[in-house]
Amino acid sequence: MGPWLVAAFIALVAVLIFARRRPLAQMQAMVLGGSVVPGCVVAEAVALLVAAAAVVLAHLYELV
Repeated sequence: MGPWLVAAFIALVAVLIFARRRPLAQMQAMVLGGSVVPGCVVAEAVALLVAAAAVVLAHLYELV
């Protein structure tokens, strides 16, 4: 059950990041300087969803 909870938590974080993409992009732009657009935050959310899928697949194929 552990890997499923990890995958669910990662997916939840990805959904929350996607839901708040505009404010997160503005905060990243302030910290990093320059221009960070909401598309960058969407790419981060997609990467987290891929990581969640990797955890599930690794568990299904008994790699972990």
